[in-house]
Amino acid sequence: MPLRARQVLIAFVALAFSPGCAVIGDKAPPLDWKATLPAAISAAQSASRPILVLAGAAWCPSCRRLEKETLAHPATRALLNDFVLLRVDVDESLALAERFGAGMVPTLVILDSAGKVLLANVGFQERTAFAQFLEQGAALAAAGPEHPRNTAPGPSLPQDLS
Repeated sequence: MPLRARQVLIAFVALAFSPGCAVIGDKAPPLDWKATLPAAISAAQSASRPILVLAGAAWCPSCRRLEKETLAHPATRALLNDFVLLRVDVDESLALAERFGAGMVPTLVILDSAGKVLLANVGFQERTAFAQFLEQGAALAAAGPEHPRNTAPGPSLPQDLS
């Protein structure tokens, strides 16, 4: 390879893997997880968006896998832009986790902007299944207050968590 072509290639690779470059090797910014249910409901009402609750734990292999394989994927992150995100650590917020029926982790719950349960699921979800879960939850939220309460296989949840 000629010297000039090699220099251009090295410069491109160095630039692509440098901090702040979104072309190659750059990690996406962290997701904006709310820490409390009131904060999530307030943000959801302001933005007219549903809430995605992730109840999990640092020690949970399925939770880590969900974060690494599913939530980190660019297509999934694009879908998550339509939700307010609430992370519940079952070890730190046991009472809140119990309100979401998080007897197993990860538990995923979609709430409307008022805090009413629309959809729930327990366990790891690969990207395609997770995308379908989000799309179904978004459709239920868009249906408004008259939507049918639809709970996927998972916990039996109270309808009003506010």
